[in-house]
Amino acid sequence: AYCLSTSFNSSRLISYLKTAYKMTRFREVLHIQVQEKEGDIFFFPFGVIVCWGVEEEKERRLLEEIHPFLQQPLEVIEDEMFVY
Repeated sequence: AYCLSTSFNSSRLISYLKTAYKMTRFREVLHIQVQEKEGDIFFFPFGVIVCWGVEEEKERRLLEEIHPFLQQPLEVIEDEMFVY
């Protein structure tokens, strides 16, 4: 899980995710599946993403991809890693 900012620019993020990935929306939470059956990424409106079953390199690339959609980005990204 990564806390990146206070929020996302939701409309721009949704537009981007729809063109780059298969995106599903669950109320205010956005979900993408990265590559077939590799993993899931959830975007929460308060600037947090949770990655499940995604390789660390793919996570890093995604963080760079979505940086333009962060509102009030944190100077230091907060992260938590759990292994299941």
